[in-house]
Amino acid sequence: MLYLWRASRARREETFAAAQPLLIAGVVGFSIAAIINLYEVLTIAGDFVDGPHTERRADDLLKDRSLIGGSIGLGGGLALVIAVVMISVGAMRAGLLSRFMGILGVIVAAFNVLNIFPLPIVQVFWFCALAVLFLDRWPGGRGPAWAAGEAIPWPSAMDQAKAREEAQQRELPEPEEPSAPKPSRKKRRR
Repeated sequence: MLYLWRASRARREETFAAAQPLLIAGVVGFSIAAIINLYEVLTIAGDFVDGPHTERRADDLLKDRSLIGGSIGLGGGLALVIAVVMISVGAMRAGLLSRFMGILGVIVAAFNVLNIFPLPIVQVFWFCALAVLFLDRWPGGRGPAWAAGEAIPWPSAMDQAKAREEAQQRELPEPEEPSAPKPSRKKRRR
């Protein structure tokens, strides 16, 4: 995401400058929260092993968890979501992402907040598609902004179809103009 932000920023100065610190803060916050939560779970598991093994005791130990890890994780997750939205929109405006990929990036960010699906299918698809785009293996080629180094809108499907049609027209030889019909050389019998 940082690579996409830098590429967008290089092509379009209006790209959201706040996306970079939000992205970094989100990743760091999310990582710290994961470490805190892991430490708490290991501590709770050790406490559970030392005492009676009842379901009620396990529930009590889990209820006594600190809110610090969850709070840091929520803040980091929110910062990460905002950064992904800003980067997706900025890259779409710079012509580095197609409309489909830019809007899908916003949807991926929304799915991270809403946790609608237990499996992150859309998120995995989007990040794999970004990898294909970064490696210049995108079907139909990357947008012109990648090669030009400046903000050029990604051509729509209709623009691409017109360009293909024009290229085919240039490849076809121009038809010769029909000349006047030649008189027939056959003699008629009487």
